[in-house]
Amino acid sequence: MLERLSEAERRCALGVLESYSVILEPRLKELIFQAWSQFLLRKPGVVWVAPLLKSGSRAPKSSQIIWATLRGHKEVLEKSGAHVHLLRSHKRHLAKRKPDDWLVLVDDYIGSGRTAAGVLTEVVQADPTRTSENVAVVAAVAQSMAADHLNGRCKLDVALVRHRCLSDTQLVGFLEQMRGLGRRLRFPECEVLGYENTEAALTLRRTPNNTLPMFWTNRRVGGAVWPAPFPRGNDRET
Repeated sequence: MLERLSEAERRCALGVLESYSVILEPRLKELIFQAWSQFLLRKPGVVWVAPLLKSGSRAPKSSQIIWATLRGHKEVLEKSGAHVHLLRSHKRHLAKRKPDDWLVLVDDYIGSGRTAAGVLTEVVQADPTRTSENVAVVAAVAQSMAADHLNGRCKLDVALVRHRCLSDTQLVGFLEQMRGLGRRLRFPECEVLGYENTEAALTLRRTPNNTLPMFWTNRRVGGAVWPAPFPRGNDRET
């Protein structure tokens, strides 16, 4: 990839790579249980746990993998006296829940917070009596901007918070170069620095599209596939 960058772009890419995180198993599993331990500090009683999943989602999602991981360790989930029910969809608990029961939505990563906010809107629409006081999102990793986006919508418990890799660091002076590179890679203006311009620098089981595009896209640029070091896959545009 570096050979296809300008000198300024190359310096920025190397700077971002110094703080780039690749989080795989078993570290990812450790982080999700750390986040769950933070949630238990809220002293919940009855807890309904479901993957953070938008209605109509068909392809396997990372939130479903995290949910399955938690399901395999229910004794850990209940170690502080919580009584935990695991559901494949947040909509399945409505008939049984009581007003003081918690609803917890789990995922590996919260990027901009927009997807999570959409799911929380679905929760309220399906159950108008539900308030943010007993709804939580539990994730291994989240961007700091997600907390701002979800403020007032739910409780947020995460093990690792990531900041914007350019705007919140000494690399802020490279913002325009990176926006220009995102345009050269043919991303819309709202995604030139990652989805919702999140400025993430992170790879989990799959690189989230919140990460700067140069690190994961495999689109054709100048007649050749972009040589991303952390390819996300399935991103080939004509």
